[in-house]
Parts: sequence; structure tokens; C-alpha cells
Amino acid sequence: MSTIEEFQQVLKESLEKRGVITDIEAKIREELFNLIENTTESKKLPTKEEILINNLIFEYLQYQNYKHTSALFRKETNLDENLLSRRELKT
Repeated sequence: MSTIEEFQQVLKESLEKRGVITDIEAKIREELFNLIENTTESKKLPTKEEILINNLIFEYLQYQNYKHTSALFRKETNLDENLLSRRELKT
């Protein structure tokens, strides 16, 4: 194996270990969803039940520390407009 190939392998392993590659993949997925979202017809407004369910799922993903999945879920479900507090979820 050449020195360049060894360097590439060590670099790749280091980036994978630190989660950088996963971050990049998540960012690419997010941008693809943004592109698709901006080119499709507008979505119907979610019902109160759907908002509650989406918030509960998001809360679970956050609790489990699924950062990339929760970020993508938040974007895909448009939770920024319908984000409930923990107090609201309890009631």
C-alpha cells in the first residue's frame, strides 16, 4: 500500500470515528429534502393530532440523542411552526 493510500485510509477512519462523515451525510439528506420541499406542491396543514404525534416523536428522538434523525424529522415535519413545549406535551 502506498503512503497516499495509507493516509487516505487513516483519514477516513478518523473522520468516521469522530462522526464527521455522518454529519456530512445528514447535511446532504437535509439539503435534498429542502430541495424536494421547495419544488413540490404545498403540504396540507397538519391536524392537532398530527402535531401532537410529531412532537412526541421528536421529543423521543431528542431523548435518545438521535441528533441527525431528529434534525431531519423536525425539518421534514415542519415542526418549527408547530413545536410544543414539554409542559404542553404533558397536558
